[in-house]
Amino acid sequence: MWYHDDKKGHYVILLFAYSIILIPLTITAILLSAAFKILMPTIETGYSMIELIGKLHPLFVHFPVALITISSIFRILEFFIKNNFLKAMSFYILLIAGFFLLPTLLTGWINSFDYPKDSTIVDNHRFFAIILTILTWLTLITTNMENKSYKVVYAIGLMILIAITGHLGAILTHGHLF
Repeated sequence: MWYHDDKKGHYVILLFAYSIILIPLTITAILLSAAFKILMPTIETGYSMIELIGKLHPLFVHFPVALITISSIFRILEFFIKNNFLKAMSFYILLIAGFFLLPTLLTGWINSFDYPKDSTIVDNHRFFAIILTILTWLTLITTNMENKSYKVVYAIGLMILIAITGHLGAILTHGHLF
């Protein structure tokens, strides 16, 4: 769990401590302030609690997208550079993203009730989001396998799925010209 290098050991421990303590606090503060900005107008208009939970989807969706992208870049770099620190960071970043994908899926599913029932874009967006979540967790589960080349394939697959899912979400939010 601890990456230790005699030359850089203290810096790595400080970075690890920073990521364990300060990053979650910063993320929590950002999420709370964003939730307040999103929920206040909806509370005044009289939405139900379930609808309010669905309105949190834009708040949750961007964080795992960024984490999966960073993790995928680290995995591709680690394939060529063979660095244990990149390997560990890509795993832990993807693990955090995997946990954030679950409330993202839940809020997206609830938010999908605001769209017409026969919307193929909503169905496709939901399908690719589920596949993205499954591939993320499959990547995490198979991290310690000996074959290294599959990691690059998974990383590229995750980035392609993010692009497709994100594009479909953008069409839902901004229209077909986006």
